[in-house]
Amino acid sequence: MRPAGMPSSLSATPPSAEDKVFASSGIPIAGCEVRISQRGERRIGEIEIRSPSLFEAYVANPEATAVSRMDDGWFRTGDLGYLAEGELFVTGRLKDLIIHRGTNLYPEDIEEVVASIPGCRAGRVVAFGITSEQLGTEEVVVCVEPEPDLEDPRALAVRIRQEVALRLSLGLKDVALCEPGSLLKSTSGKPSRSGNREAYASGRLGGR
Repeated sequence: MRPAGMPSSLSATPPSAEDKVFASSGIPIAGCEVRISQRGERRIGEIEIRSPSLFEAYVANPEATAVSRMDDGWFRTGDLGYLAEGELFVTGRLKDLIIHRGTNLYPEDIEEVVASIPGCRAGRVVAFGITSEQLGTEEVVVCVEPEPDLEDPRALAVRIRQEVALRLSLGLKDVALCEPGSLLKSTSGKPSRSGNREAYASGRLGGR
């Protein structure tokens, strides 16, 4: 049984070197085993680890423990990646993966396209999926903090839709232009996809 929210099938191969380059995390240290949920060389899946030093359970969170710990001692990390010649390559987070009409989308790819458009503040772009019960799939939303001196925000929203459609063949559900400083950050200082998804769903983002 796979954990809740995990897609039944992930991308068979990592993006080609022409599209994206992932840095190797190296080989597992002695005593630590690493495997990928999608078996096979260079197949992207959830990274699973097993080690004598692995923690036994989350403190006061049996639900999280039940989802991540398997009976045979393996631990589901929630990270996506693949193995190549014994080395581990991390490609993203499982919870951030957008499943749009049967296709797995990496939000980083969408954010990279949007961030390259003049008028978008550097590091203030976040993409995520919103489940549509009517369509039975996730639709893609992009939240952006425009440059403060931007004269025509609506024109920027149109440009974002056009560039994403042209470069990724993807239609966006919404482009939310947000007030400066309104995008939530993660502990690493980057825009939080899960936090901003919740803020958008509750109507606390957008409005420009």
